[in-house]
Order: sequence, then structure tokens, then C-alpha cells
Amino acid sequence: MKSLISFLLLTLMCFVASCTNKSHDVVEEENLDAKKMLQGIWIDEESLQPVWRADHDSIFYADSTSVPVAFKIVGDSILLGSGEQEVRYAIILQTQERFSFRNQNDEEVMLVKSKDVSDAYAFTKRPPVSLNQNNRIARDTVLYVGEKRLHCYVNVNPTKYKVYVTSFNPDGVEVSNVYYDNTIHLAVYEGNKKLYGHEFKKQDFTNLVPSDFMEKAILSDLAFSKVVNDDIHYQAQFVIPDSNTSFYVAVKVSSKGEVTLDRDK
Repeated sequence: MKSLISFLLLTLMCFVASCTNKSHDVVEEENLDAKKMLQGIWIDEESLQPVWRADHDSIFYADSTSVPVAFKIVGDSILLGSGEQEVRYAIILQTQERFSFRNQNDEEVMLVKSKDVSDAYAFTKRPPVSLNQNNRIARDTVLYVGEKRLHCYVNVNPTKYKVYVTSFNPDGVEVSNVYYDNTIHLAVYEGNKKLYGHEFKKQDFTNLVPSDFMEKAILSDLAFSKVVNDDIHYQAQFVIPDSNTSFYVAVKVSSKGEVTLDRDK
């Protein structure tokens, strides 16, 4: 009898444990049929402009600077992104020809599947846009500091360092745009004697620019400002792409080749 009771208790415990594990292991199942139905190019129902192209597990936006985003359809929602960046949008309607959902502002976005083959050109890959038109900018300035004749060189050099800026497209869907940062080389000479030389990177100004601004900004330019006493003053400019927001840091180089960085006043 004791053996039977022990067996029944053990069975009950295993059953409870099994149910508990199942409750923790519940994973939302992806609707692969719905994902297959979404494949192709979709346009805005009113403007008839291309919005996105669903290709396998990714959505590509009709914007040369937007980053493709992973997507899946679970239940009555479309999920864009992955991990902590995943955003869920409620689906209102999905058919072979129509797809509507609620965007970040709780507005209904209505898309229809494109039948115009020319809409594919909206998704032709183009190089990401960089400030300064991807060109190396060189400036050569002669300054008289006291009795010294100094030659100052500034070179703005585009890099492959990426800066991502998140925004919302006209349909209220979150997208990330990618830009390239710059490095800027500053050199000061007296004749053939090099007084100062440094390749400035965005990280050189970490303690002077607010971190939330710095994360989205690029080092855009280093412009000559003035000469005060024996010091040459420059302004390092940080810009958030697609905005009118700038932040300046004062770069001061003495005639002895000593540099000081400070917030521009």
C-alpha cells in the first residue's frame, strides 16, 4: 500500500512539474503562411508610393539609408526587429492583395501589393549618405600669431564608422537610417617645424558632448574661429543627421603646440 501511495505521489509530482515546465516554455508560434503571403512589394494605398519589400525574413524600406529589419507574424501582430529592439504592431487585415496594421501612433496604415514592376527601382541599393558628400575636405590657412607665421591644415576624412539614427517614416513605422562618421586631422606648422598634429575622432570629445546626443551625431567639421593672444581657436561641430541640431566644442591650440578642449561658449 505504501508503495502504491509513493508511486501515485511521484506520478502527481511529475505531472505538476511537467505542467509547470510547459507554462514556462510557451513560445509564440510564427505564422509562416502569413509571412509567405506578405512577400513582395507593398505600396501606400493613397499615395501609391512604395513603402516596403518583404523578402524572406527581412523587410526593406524604400529609402536608401534605411536598414533592413527582421520580421515575423505571430497571432494577430507583425513583429519588426529582434531581441530588445523588437516592436509589435497589431494587424487589422491581411489578404493576398491588402495588408493593414496599426502603427506607433495607433493610426491605421493601409497597404496594397504592387503590380508595377518599376516599383522595384525604389529598392535599388545605393551607398549610404554621408555628410560632406563622401568627399575629403582640405583647408589650408595661414595665420600670424604674435611674430610667428603659422600654417594650419584641416582635413575632413569620411570613414566607414556607422552611426544609426532612428526615426519614423510617413506611415509611423520606426526605421533606422545609417550614416558614416568622419575623422578630422588638424596640423599646425611653423615653416617646416610641426607644432601640433592630431587625428580627431568622435571619441576624443566623449566627456564634452552629452552621451545621448553623441550616440546619434557625427563629427561633421572643424572650422577656424579666431586668434586670441597666442592661441588658435577652432570649433568642432557635431551634427545629428536629418536634423537642425548641432553641438560645438572649442578646440584651442597654442603657439607652443598645446591643445585644450572645452565646451564652446
